[in-house]
Amino acid sequence: DAARLEAALNALVRRHENLRASFPAEEGRAAVRIAPELALRVMIVDLVSIPPAERESAVARWIAVAAALPFDLAAAPLLRVTLLRLAPDEHVAVLVMHHIVSDAWSMEIFVRELGALYAGRSAPAPLATQYGDFATWQRAQWRSGALEPQLAYWRRQLAAPPTLELPTDRPRPARATFAGATLTFALPPEVSAGVRSLAQAERATVFMVLLAAFQALVHRYSGQDDLVVGTPVAGRTRAELEPLIGFFVNTLVLRADFSKRPDFRSLVRQVRQATLEALAHQDVPFEHLVQELQPERHLSHNPLFQVMFSVQPAARERLRMEGVTLASVPVGTATAKFDLTLSFEDMGDAIAGALEYSTALFDAGTIERLVGHFTILLRAALRAPYVPVAGIELLSPAESAQLLEAWTATARPYSERALGELFAAQAAARPEAVAVKFGEATLTFAELDERSNRLAHALVSAGVRSDTPVPVLLERSLELIGALLGIVKAGGAYVALDPEQPSARLALLLRETNGPVVVTQEKFAEKLAGVSGAASLLCVDRDWPKIAVHPATAPAVGVGPDDLAYISYTSGSTGRPKGVCVPHRAVARLVLNTDLADLGPGETFLQLAPVAFDASTLEIWAPLLNGGRLIVAPPGPPTLEDLGRLLGTERITTLWLTAGLFQLMVDER
Repeated sequence: DAARLEAALNALVRRHENLRASFPAEEGRAAVRIAPELALRVMIVDLVSIPPAERESAVARWIAVAAALPFDLAAAPLLRVTLLRLAPDEHVAVLVMHHIVSDAWSMEIFVRELGALYAGRSAPAPLATQYGDFATWQRAQWRSGALEPQLAYWRRQLAAPPTLELPTDRPRPARATFAGATLTFALPPEVSAGVRSLAQAERATVFMVLLAAFQALVHRYSGQDDLVVGTPVAGRTRAELEPLIGFFVNTLVLRADFSKRPDFRSLVRQVRQATLEALAHQDVPFEHLVQELQPERHLSHNPLFQVMFSVQPAARERLRMEGVTLASVPVGTATAKFDLTLSFEDMGDAIAGALEYSTALFDAGTIERLVGHFTILLRAALRAPYVPVAGIELLSPAESAQLLEAWTATARPYSERALGELFAAQAAARPEAVAVKFGEATLTFAELDERSNRLAHALVSAGVRSDTPVPVLLERSLELIGALLGIVKAGGAYVALDPEQPSARLALLLRETNGPVVVTQEKFAEKLAGVSGAASLLCVDRDWPKIAVHPATAPAVGVGPDDLAYISYTSGSTGRPKGVCVPHRAVARLVLNTDLADLGPGETFLQLAPVAFDASTLEIWAPLLNGGRLIVAPPGPPTLEDLGRLLGTERITTLWLTAGLFQLMVDER
């Protein structure tokens, strides 16, 4: 009966002056006006002509439109009622009320009194107190200084409040959009029972245990030891406020400290103490708290806290209308006031949850995982409450398997061949392809294979055997690449020396390696003469005629993957330089069957790093063992202009740079 419903609604409006309130702006400030009389009209929308199969979606559209339509705060009433007629005896009533005149407690009063008035019962006794009386009392409390002790508590409790930095799917927009969605779920019965059991054991409440779990989850997600969570309280601290419709809710800010690595039971106790203290100081309105504390304000998020938590008892009042069969219609909202709002409804035998989230920050899949993690964490914490929060189980078995097995399944087949043999295979596959280029000079794979084989024979003749250290002092050149390849083919381990190093450093490394021969070039022979000790000098330029008489085939020395390929010495800045021994297998693992980059035959690499630096390993061996082309940069450090020209001229596709040099190049270009 639409007329009867409208009459009952208007009786409610007459009884509660807050339902006749408006908030016009006067002289730049919001004022409150209470209309002495006001007629609320129920809008009737006839959907009878819509086919039955389409009515549900039509109702959903109307509800969405009604909920999204903004109110003019300067014009009462700040509630709307629409009656969607689906059939002569079937309707959907849509009530939309602005939060400024109502709260969850108020809605229970609203439905209880609406049902009584619709049934034709006499109106309840007039209210002795109205919302305006509460507002006057609250202002008087603030102005008199009576709330100063409570305010002092909040100043201490919220000194330097942290900003929560949750990992999000997208960067936070400069201005909060308030667009959101909600995911509903239910705690498993055994988890709900466990929550009640722990609450009873700790003289706590369901709210306190669930809040501890939420804070633990936020701590684990953010990695922050200091965090704050907002929570609403009814704000009806006086008996005369209980029958009123109005916005009495206040927001408390609860701070959690994880710096001492609490276990879950200790965290529940911490939450219990913080909650009881906050309730004892709940009379300070949140807006006054923000004004007093002056936290850093940002249009992208709420001040003081960014996540909200609440637990409400199941609604005690259900709308009952005489002669009408009622069923509630779930209504989803597309808004989010905070980054996350986790709310629970305690129904006695079950606990239902809803997570409202900002869709500007989070994807639906992320929120589904978060809810799953909350349930897993809570279940594990209840099972073992003395486990530190930082160590509580968080992931599902499927997620653990994904992390520990699927995502770490990075094994690749290791080559059982040494570097020389691997290069020989490339030379056989592409003998005429250019393997290495220095300036205008080039060597094909076949030429480099032959030259390195001849050098390998010469080194074996000089006493090089398996794992023999062979120092190399050469500038970047074709000869350098041939020397490294020849050394590993002979079974030796090259030890790259830097031509820029002082003689004392060279002497130390030569004594340390104590090899039979040093591979160098004529220009460094004099520098090495006094420090090479018993080692002979093999100059690849001056002595090439002697080297060239050796066979062009590889020596039969039986080099294996576990033999040493090179020895790299540390800088010695913290003491004596230390040699790091790297086997053939490790080099092959670095450059073969890798997914870190495309290292195939079509790639052109630049050899730029000093050979004494480990970065040169990838630069040199990746092209040699994958059939690519290696461009050797001229000796000495290049200018940015020279480097840029070289990259363009040689069409370099793969380059290993330090972050600093890369940034310089970007800035230069």
